[in-house]
Amino acid sequence: MRVEEDKSTFLCSAMEWICSSYSADFRYLAKREGKQLRILEASLGFAPLSFESENNFHFESDLLIAGQYQLSKLTTQQSKSLLEDAANGKIHIDGKSFIFNEEEPLRFYSEMNNHDRWVCDLHLKVISNKQIAPLSPSEIFRVDNLLRRNSTPFDGISDLVSWLGLSNPFIGHRESSIDIRMLPPVDIIYPECGLHNNCLTLTLHAHSKFDVTRVGLAIKTTPFLALETRKQVSSKINWGRAKGGRRVGTVEINMDQVDNALAMLTLGESTIRRQWYSDQDKTGNSRLLAVQQFDKDLRMIKQAVIDPTDGRRFELGISSLLFIIGFSSVVQLETNSPDLVVMTPGGTLAIVECTIRIADFHAKLGKLVDRRGSLIKAMTDSGHSPRVDAFLICALPRDQIATQDDAPMQQNVTLITKEDIEAIFNQVRFPTDPDKLLDNALEQLTSKMNEIVE
Repeated sequence: MRVEEDKSTFLCSAMEWICSSYSADFRYLAKREGKQLRILEASLGFAPLSFESENNFHFESDLLIAGQYQLSKLTTQQSKSLLEDAANGKIHIDGKSFIFNEEEPLRFYSEMNNHDRWVCDLHLKVISNKQIAPLSPSEIFRVDNLLRRNSTPFDGISDLVSWLGLSNPFIGHRESSIDIRMLPPVDIIYPECGLHNNCLTLTLHAHSKFDVTRVGLAIKTTPFLALETRKQVSSKINWGRAKGGRRVGTVEINMDQVDNALAMLTLGESTIRRQWYSDQDKTGNSRLLAVQQFDKDLRMIKQAVIDPTDGRRFELGISSLLFIIGFSSVVQLETNSPDLVVMTPGGTLAIVECTIRIADFHAKLGKLVDRRGSLIKAMTDSGHSPRVDAFLICALPRDQIATQDDAPMQQNVTLITKEDIEAIFNQVRFPTDPDKLLDNALEQLTSKMNEIVE
């Protein structure tokens, strides 16, 4: 089964990445069932460096149990045991046993199936098929007050889940889950890298206990003049001595006529990071040049669309981003209209709804479908092409809307998530063909719908 493949792929990659002295951060919401704690919502994160200060707390009542455990300098075997147990729906930590309902089969979801990711941490979401029973208003009121009186106080459940970085399990119809992530033992340090005068300089940091000979580093550059613009360069990395728990590696690659360079960092069979570097004095995208003249490094646009807090600014940022990659884009002032209407150079129209919250997801989707229908009718009546594409752009990561991921597809709507937005930023320096982008999106949508029918 596909879900078992996700679990197997994650664990195989994790065993290649893990090394001595990793740290783990476990955050949980649970309920007591006998001597065990049944997980409602939890996350388990692994990082190669120790915590500067440990944030540990535990809250317990008859209605809700919550907390956070941070463990530093784990042995390799301790990390492997935590990973394998979590992938099977159970975690044993600090003398406590956290489990799912063991009678229910588990499902899995992994961002690692998204092959367009640029920052590629290991990810696995373990999901129980049993839905969580909601709390009544009076029960929520009581838990809120208990949290305010706790030794580590929180201003109710909403403040608690915000601190833990978890979803509120009592809102909507949710299933229990554990979200597992692992950061790599080696990575490219972006602020210390650059491309200038045909020389690419890269700086890497590696965990002091990690075998750096296992690192793979490849580059390709543009313009693509010949195969010599593609190279494996891991053997050229100059690694320094371990200091402060890490080793620093540097490499310089000189080539002729380089405008842009893509670095591809791998470990074992897994990719860690793909990162474009551009010579700031060279660009093939005149739209980007015009926008960057007044917004250096697209700082304000990135601020508006990456982890946004203001829905209107999110719309404006998306409109600017679409302009940069070749679309004609207009923000609608009329409230009863799509957030954006865009057109390709070839004349294809698309309408866009933008949302920064999961609560707006279905409402936005419904409006998008209705407005596309009315626009198609108007275009047909006036003798124009009836093709109108529809896009729902959500600021959230795909895993946070995974349970609703099929809904846009069933309405012939392309869903764009945070990962897709970040990928666009990595490619803005290159002129794109908006007509081809829409054709590819439509082809992928049609293919997925046909798979469901079959």
